[in-house]
Amino acid sequence: MVFNFNELFNSNKDPFYKPIKNLLQFQPKSLKYYKRAFTHRSLNKKDLNGIAVNYERLEFLGDSILSSIISSYLFKNIPTGSEGYLTQMRSKIVSRSHLNELGLELNLLKFVASNISEENYGDNIHGNLFEALIGAIFLDRGYPYCKKFIFQKVINPHVDLEKLKKQSN
Repeated sequence: MVFNFNELFNSNKDPFYKPIKNLLQFQPKSLKYYKRAFTHRSLNKKDLNGIAVNYERLEFLGDSILSSIISSYLFKNIPTGSEGYLTQMRSKIVSRSHLNELGLELNLLKFVASNISEENYGDNIHGNLFEALIGAIFLDRGYPYCKKFIFQKVINPHVDLEKLKKQSN
């Protein structure tokens, strides 16, 4: 693993660094991913190639990573579960309402850069930001850091398999 010490040193001076490090509970290597994860499309930012810079693509990536980690957890912890049953269990954990609760609990809105007021963000902003954050962690630090973060923020505090089994869809 190669560290770019200049980027890391400069990151430490960024006012965004300490709050995001406190949220993550590890040292980010590159703040650019996290800044993108909290950039709302209303800013109309574009990169040098004219591609939109906002959280939406990271949200897509984070959704997949989150699903894979939750799927692996369920596969290992419910050895008798059929494909359909495991899919139902996963959908309870990664439901839009649950992801919104997680994003709200982590107070992710405080990181958002936007040109519109909070009441205009839409109903799913909290969950979208949570998924974008997972995508940013994946690009910055890889799968093991995502897994650890998801266990700390989702599985350990919120997933009770016995309760989920009894919960209706």
